[in-house]
Amino acid sequence: MAAARSIVSQALELNIEPNVFTLETWRARKITPEILLESQITECRPVITSDLLEDGNEPSKILLITGEKKSSEGLHVIAEAIRSVSNPAFSKPNYLEIVPFGVNKAEALLHLTALLGLELSQVAAIGDGHNDIEMLSECGLGIAMGNAPESVKSVAQWVTGTNNEAGVAQAIRRLSTEGLI
Repeated sequence: MAAARSIVSQALELNIEPNVFTLETWRARKITPEILLESQITECRPVITSDLLEDGNEPSKILLITGEKKSSEGLHVIAEAIRSVSNPAFSKPNYLEIVPFGVNKAEALLHLTALLGLELSQVAAIGDGHNDIEMLSECGLGIAMGNAPESVKSVAQWVTGTNNEAGVAQAIRRLSTEGLI
């Protein structure tokens, strides 16, 4: 909990409104334009509260978002400062997602495939952010979106179209055409 308090404090000092997630809730102190956009994307709204860590439960994720046109320098400062206590990853240039060590999409995919009786080598995954790198590296077929940064594309076996070009649909068609699904 000390790490979470430190992250929230650092974010507030840099005028970045933290979003704190537990298994049950998404908490924010106020609705900023960035939080409003995220709530529209996810079709979910945060609980507005002055104490983001009020129940004493360790957060499952802390999300820090800056405006797209605002410098994300503060996010990089926080990411570097906390690498020894948690796992920071950028899902977009202005989205810093902070989760406990060992939590990433590759681990989630590993658990899901085990439940389904599959191996990671039998799975294709599609991603477009830095938080997708482990997943794309460890699955059987990593597919990067065309709008992904070069560091993400470099670990993928394929690059499909961008989000605006229906890249996921293109990848599914290709998988089907090549008899992979």
